[in-house]
Amino acid sequence: MQNTSVIGMEPEIIARRDQALAKIFQGRGHVWLVAESYNAVATTWQVDVVNKGSQGQWLRRRYHYDVPKEVVYFFGARPLSEAEFAKLRQTSRLLDGYLA
Repeated sequence: MQNTSVIGMEPEIIARRDQALAKIFQGRGHVWLVAESYNAVATTWQVDVVNKGSQGQWLRRRYHYDVPKEVVYFFGARPLSEAEFAKLRQTSRLLDGYLA
């Protein structure tokens, strides 16, 4: 369970983060949130998501969400095999606020 007493970890901030990420992927298929961690010193979230890239291959993409600025920064992507995706999908969730 996350400690929501730390600035940046409140449910409404997490919802804004997820909504900002969902906008990036709007109309691009399903997006799974596979990892998230919070840096209280930098007040940023590091978030990894998985979706299909433009070539049809599964990609794990890393983003940082700057809480005070409410800005999402892209930090790279790497391809995943079908087996890696299947394993990650079992332990992840569809991105909240996702709009197809």
